[in-house]
Amino acid sequence: MSRHHRPAWHFRAGAAAAAALLLGSGLTAAHAEPGPASYSPGVLPGTGATPTATVDSSPDSDGAMLPAPQRHAPNHFGSSPFPPREANDSLFVVDEGPGLDTGCTFRSGGPLVFDIEVDRVLGDDERDTLVANGLLSQYASLRMPAYDVDFYAVVPGYAPERDRVLFNGHVVPEEWLTGENDVWKMNQFLVPVEWVNFAEDPGEGGTPEPAANTITIEIDTANSEEAWCTSIDWAELSFTMPRPTVFAHGILSSG
Repeated sequence: MSRHHRPAWHFRAGAAAAAALLLGSGLTAAHAEPGPASYSPGVLPGTGATPTATVDSSPDSDGAMLPAPQRHAPNHFGSSPFPPREANDSLFVVDEGPGLDTGCTFRSGGPLVFDIEVDRVLGDDERDTLVANGLLSQYASLRMPAYDVDFYAVVPGYAPERDRVLFNGHVVPEEWLTGENDVWKMNQFLVPVEWVNFAEDPGEGGTPEPAANTITIEIDTANSEEAWCTSIDWAELSFTMPRPTVFAHGILSSG
């Protein structure tokens, strides 16, 4: 869904007034162009009504097309049909929090920012040794369901939707979310494992402090005017790695 389904200066003056505006301008709802030259910022053309800018979380916003998030399972709160996998010592999940379950959010409401916390302890030298010995995957897998990503849209006057994905400040190799209009799509990205923040060793008997791995979604980067919106339900980060108990038996030892 996008703002191009109505003029960019979208107002709440009632369905009848909005329909009259579209018909009078000769534009269809699917291809309405941003504000005509005769538009007055203080008055809705042909109605005399005072415009009010749309808030994406309101009932009149495109986000209202997305069902309200709900509890589907003990490990899944959201709107997508995709439940996250169960977390373990090599798979880490964030299902609720800021930046998730936002409704279909436009660029002015973004970026979407959320953290995946990793409590697995691993130092840089240990990481490099594991990778060199084929015991740790070179890439971590980042998965997330994204809503309403109009990646292949063809709309006069607008570029297709391009939502850039960053992991700890790095643009992921695939760069963009992909998807289709008004549907959830599972997105997966390969993240170099050296980008992953692991927990620091707390010392004997201590409890590791989880390290935050920040995901940022920059919405609708290809258009100067707001055109497209998206939402993320949850995100997970996983990698192939020996269980921590193996480390105690000297898997990193050369002798």
